[in-house]
This record gives sequence, structure tokens and C-alpha cells, in this order.
Amino acid sequence: MVSLKLTFLGSGSEVGRSSILLENEGEKHLLDCGVKVSSGNEYPLISEELASSLKSVYLTHAHLDHSGFLPKLPKLGFKGKIICTKPTRDLIQVLLNDFVRITPEKIYSHEDVTKMLSETSLVDYGDMFYDAGHILGSASIKINDLLYSGDINNRSSTLLDKFNPPKEAKHLILEGTYSANKDKFASQKTIVKNFIKSINDTLEAGGIVLIPSFGIGRGQELLFVLDNHMKNGVLKKVPIFVDGSINKVLRIYRSNANYLNDEIKNRILTSVKDPFQSENYFKPKTRTKSDVYAAKPCIVLSTSGMLNGGPILSYLKKCCHDEKNKIILVGFQPENSKGRKLLEEKKFSFESGTVDMKLQVEQHHFSAHADQPGLYEYVNSIQGLETVILNHGESKKLHEFQEFLKDKTGLKVIIPENGESIKLS
Repeated sequence: MVSLKLTFLGSGSEVGRSSILLENEGEKHLLDCGVKVSSGNEYPLISEELASSLKSVYLTHAHLDHSGFLPKLPKLGFKGKIICTKPTRDLIQVLLNDFVRITPEKIYSHEDVTKMLSETSLVDYGDMFYDAGHILGSASIKINDLLYSGDINNRSSTLLDKFNPPKEAKHLILEGTYSANKDKFASQKTIVKNFIKSINDTLEAGGIVLIPSFGIGRGQELLFVLDNHMKNGVLKKVPIFVDGSINKVLRIYRSNANYLNDEIKNRILTSVKDPFQSENYFKPKTRTKSDVYAAKPCIVLSTSGMLNGGPILSYLKKCCHDEKNKIILVGFQPENSKGRKLLEEKKFSFESGTVDMKLQVEQHHFSAHADQPGLYEYVNSIQGLETVILNHGESKKLHEFQEFLKDKTGLKVIIPENGESIKLS
């Protein structure tokens, strides 16, 4: 009988710094190695002694909360391999170098990122890595009887198919970003309809619409949504200014077409017209973004999605005093994040001080995560389950889902804290 030991070095009752130590048959492996991006970044609980003893790191996907600490590992003595899909390797090259550039706290350098990338070992979807549907190349990982979900999506999107988990597992580490009883998303059709109407209302009034987005996944999805609705005449035709890492990532999507859904893959491989280019997309031409403001009404799609940094902050600072303008948050906003504070208090803390927002503030859920029914669907799709371990979620949400799962399935459901170990057999 194989005995496993899990120690949560991050992501215990929190969203961010996902990192789980797996001890299996005398070997030590990490499942993800992320950072919690905030005003003061938080890192996984990894010592030099631990780093030097690791054989490998299994990486589910490229987002910083799962990958952002990787270049630090060799500096702590890690000499093993980082195992991931090719799209994930391509994407972390962009994300980690951007993180070095924008974060005030320099825990590693561009050279460290390059060194880390040379130690990656690439795998495809198959016996161990399974399509998670979250972003390009994202995976759930199965090791013996243990399945680690990573971040998962139960809905097909414009670019990607939904999750495709293995049929069997005994133990499941499951994300719980949207696991509360109230976390039940509207249909994608309804979400898009309301999103487009909201944008049109602001454009008709002569305002600027700011859309903060993750550089990976959400940004590319939204570009497709906006462009398609403009071409169909449903959305007012205005310039869509694209800033931050979103453009760089479009090239990576194009070069990894086999990981996209069949429709987009076929358009890339067989069509003369590139689906990732449009006459409606523009890059700002000046550092001051004066060409953007002169083009109003317009749309700005820019990183970062949680308003922790990136070009979006300069747009917000310029646009925040005019009630004709609008900011639409489309991603998850963790507790104590700047995005959450903006939603709840309609205030924003710039380096120069806190400002009351006069522009309109809205949230539309274009989530790449499963909602509570989607998480339940994932659990039900796996045969032979005995244990579910919830992580990557706020404590209140996880505890609500724990009670829900116990009631519906009778499974053993555990919520570990950071630093806690669990033995499985």
C-alpha cells in the first residue's frame, strides 16, 4: 500500500502562494510553487533544507499564484526538474519576467528566470496531466491514487474546452475559489449580454471603459468577445486599446494552437485570417497614453486583473474623477486586495494617496474557475473517491463547501491550514 504525506506550504484557507509538499515512497516533490501577490507579497514556507531535498516540482499552470516562486528555488538549493506542459513553460517566461520588472521586492532576477526555464521538463496531456480548462496548458495532475485539481473550469470558453479529469482517484486536492453556497454563476450567454450592455451604456455617454484583466486567459477571451460583438454590430465600434502582457501572450496562444478548442485551432491552422488580429485592436503609442484619452469613447483592456500593478493603474488614476467613465472588474478579487477594496469602498490607494472614485465601478464574473455546482460536478465525475482536501479558497467558502460535500456525498472532507501535514494511504 502506497503511503502519501502532504504538507501545505501555501494555499491553506487562502487564495495565493499555492505550494504543497508531496512525500511519496521516500521522495519529495512540490505541487506548484506560487506567490501571493499583494501590497506585501507572501511566499510559500520553503526553507533551504527543503528546497535542496526536492526531486521535482509539478506545475499545474502559469498564473503567478502557482508559479511565481519557482525562480527562487535554485537559489535555495533546488537541483531537480520542473514538470509542466509546453504552453505553461512558454507562458511563465512572460509572467515571471514581468513579475521581476514590476514588483518592488526583488527576490530573484531575469537571469534566475532564464536558469529556471532551462530546468523544465515538458509533458503533454495523458496518464498524469489532464486538461483543467482553466487557461492555456493548465492541468490537473494525478500521482498514484492522488489527484491534484489545480485551478479548474467546468465551462467551455471561447478558446478552451472544459475540464477533462481522470475517471478514478482515491484522494482529491480540490480548489475552492468559488465554493460558497452563493457561488453559482449565470450562464455565459447572460454574463456576456450584461457585459456588452454595460460597455455600450458608457460608450454612448462618451466615456472610457477600463477592463483590468489577467495577462493570461481572461485577456485573450475578452478580446475575442469584444471584437466579435463589434463585428456583429452589437457593440459600438470604438478603438480597443490593449496594454500590458496581453499582446505578448496572444503570440503564445497562436504557437500552441493544439491546446485550444477545435474551432479556434482550425481557424489558426487552416485560415488565412489570423483570429488573434483585428482592425479594432490598438497599442498605446505614447508613454502618457495621450492618444488613448484623445480617442474617447474607447475601451482599455490592460493588466493587472487584481489592480496590484501594471499599466491599468495609470489609466485608473487619469479616469477616476469622471463619472462618465467606468471600470469593470472581470476576475476574482481576494480579501484585502486593492480590487476588493475598490468594489466595497469605491476608494483606491495610489502611491500618492487614497482617492475617492467618481467613475462607475462594476463586476462581471468572467471566471476561469468552476463555481460551486462545477466543483461538485468535478467531484462526482471521479470514481473511487474517499477523501477530498479543500484548498485555494477563503476559509468561510471552504467550510461551507465542506458541509455541502459531506451532506451530499458522505466523503471525508479536510480543510488544512498552512504548515499542516496530512497522511494518506
